[in-house]
Amino acid sequence: MKLIYVAGPLATGNTIKNVRRAVEAGTAILSAGHAAYVPHLSVVWDWITPMDYEDWMALDFEIIKRSDAVLRLDGECPGCNREVALAELLGLPVFWELSECLEWLDD
Repeated sequence: MKLIYVAGPLATGNTIKNVRRAVEAGTAILSAGHAAYVPHLSVVWDWITPMDYEDWMALDFEIIKRSDAVLRLDGECPGCNREVALAELLGLPVFWELSECLEWLDD
């Protein structure tokens, strides 16, 4: 089982739409028999116990270090750009389309 980090806009644009899209991508990865980490779900955690943006990024970076690949959903997102840069630095595959990620997982 591989772990895929789902990176995509959260607060840019429609937050609910962004969360839904990320969860749908994560669900497709789960349905393919793999694990997905969807950081968008941390929005609920932040509602209950707010944390500084950089603390969230540090948590996300730790999870990326333990991931097998990153799926980057489209849309403007400075944080996602940082996540992709870390993944590339670590030599992790970065997929820009869900279909490409699922194909890679199927191999």
